[in-house]
Amino acid sequence: MTDSHDSAHTGAATLAVLMLADAAFGFQQTAVVPAIPAIQSYFDASATWSAWLLSGYLIMAAVATPLLGKLGDRFGKDRLLVISLLAFLLGSIGAALAPSIAILIGCRALQGVGGTVLPLSYAIIRDIFPDHRVPVGISLLTSVFAAGTAIGFGLSGLLVAMLSWRWIFACGALAIAGAAVLGHIFIPPSSHRTRAAVDLPGALLLGSGLALILVALTEGEHLGWGSLPIVGSLAAGVTLLGAWLAWSLRVPEPLLDLHVLTRPVVLYTNIANVLLGYVMFGVFFLVPYLVSGGPDVDYGLGVHPGTVGLFLLPSAVGQGLTSLFAARLLRYFNPALPFAGGLGLCIAGAMSLALWHGGVWQILIPVFVLGAGFGLAIQISTALITQAVATTETAVATSMNSVVRRLGGSFGSQIAVALTAVIATAEGVAAEGAFVIAFWSCAVVAFIGMLFALGIRRKRLTAT
Repeated sequence: MTDSHDSAHTGAATLAVLMLADAAFGFQQTAVVPAIPAIQSYFDASATWSAWLLSGYLIMAAVATPLLGKLGDRFGKDRLLVISLLAFLLGSIGAALAPSIAILIGCRALQGVGGTVLPLSYAIIRDIFPDHRVPVGISLLTSVFAAGTAIGFGLSGLLVAMLSWRWIFACGALAIAGAAVLGHIFIPPSSHRTRAAVDLPGALLLGSGLALILVALTEGEHLGWGSLPIVGSLAAGVTLLGAWLAWSLRVPEPLLDLHVLTRPVVLYTNIANVLLGYVMFGVFFLVPYLVSGGPDVDYGLGVHPGTVGLFLLPSAVGQGLTSLFAARLLRYFNPALPFAGGLGLCIAGAMSLALWHGGVWQILIPVFVLGAGFGLAIQISTALITQAVATTETAVATSMNSVVRRLGGSFGSQIAVALTAVIATAEGVAAEGAFVIAFWSCAVVAFIGMLFALGIRRKRLTAT
C-alpha cells in the first residue's frame, strides 16, 4: 500500500513538473512571433534577417530533437530533459539581454535545443506511468502546451506595449528556471535505457545544409540571385544535404531513420507534414506584418504592437478545438479524409487571406480556420504514423513526423519574407501584392499536401 501511494505521489509530482515545463515551452515558442515586427524596428534590422528568429529556432529544434532523444535513451530522459530546459533557459536569458539582432538570433537558436522538451516529456510519461494512465498523461501535457501557445499569442503584444519585447524572454525564463529546478528534484531517474548511438555527423550535415540554403534565401535579394555567394551557398547547402542522405542510408543508427520512409503511408504523411509546416509558419510570420501596416502603405489595419498577438490567438483556439475531436473521426472515416480535410481548411484560410484582408474579421476568421486545419492535420498525421509502424519504431517515426514539420516551417517563414523583400514599394516596404502572393503560395502548398494526404490508403483506425 505504501509503495503504491509513493508511486502515485511520484507520478503526480512528475506530471505537475512536466506540465509546467511544457506550458512554459509553448509560451516561449509562440510569444516571439507577434513581437517580430517590434524587434525588427528596435534593432533597425531587415525583415529577411528578422525571419531567422523563427528559422534559426526551427532548424536547431529539428536537429536537436532526435539527437537529444537518443541521448535520453542512453543517459536518462530525466537528465536530458533538465539539460534541454537549462539550454532553453540560457537562450531565454541571452535573448532578454541581447544587444544586437545577430546575438538574438543565436540565442533563439539555443532555445531550439528546448524543442525536445515535449517529446522527452511524453517519453517520461510512458516510462513511469502504468499503461492505462499514459493516454491521460499525454493528453494533459498536450493541453497545457496548447494553453501555453495561446497565452504566448495573447500576452506577447501586451508585454511589448507595456514593458518591452525583452520581457517576453524574461517571463519565459522564470517559468523555465522553475521547471528545471523542480525537474531535477522530482522527476525519477529513467529505468529504461539503451546503448543508442548518437549521430553527430548526421546532425552537422543536416543543420549546415539547411542553414546554407536559408542564408541564400535571406541574402538573395540583396546580393543578387545569380551572384557567386548566393549560388555558392545554395550549391553547398544542396551538397551537404545530399551527403546527409548518403550518410543516413549507410550508418546503422542515423539521426533520422530514412528506411522508415519506405512505407507509403509514412512517406506520404511526412511529405504532407513538410508542406503543413510551410503553411503554418509562413502564416505566423506574415499576419503580424500584415495587420501592422499603417497609413504609409495601402494595406493593413495599423494595429498597435500591443494587440498584434490577438490576431494570431484564434489560430491557437482553432487548433485546440479540432484537437479535441480529431481522434473520434478515426472511428468513422478513413484517416486520409480528415487529414486531407485539415489541409483543406488551410487552403480555405490562406485563400481567404489572399483575397480579403482589409478588415478585422477578414483576418480573425481565416486565422481561426487555419488553426483548426493545423490542429486536425497534426493530430491525424500523428495517429497515421503511429499505426503505420511497428511498436519498436514508434519513437523514431513520431520524432521524424515532428522534425519534418519544423523543417517545412523554417522554409515557410524564410520564403514568405523573401517574397515580401522582392515585391516592395519604392520606399523598400513590402507591397500588398507580396502578401497576396505569399498567401496564395501557402494555399497552393496546402493543396499539394492535401493530394498527398488523399493518396494515403489505410483502413479505419481505432482511436486511442
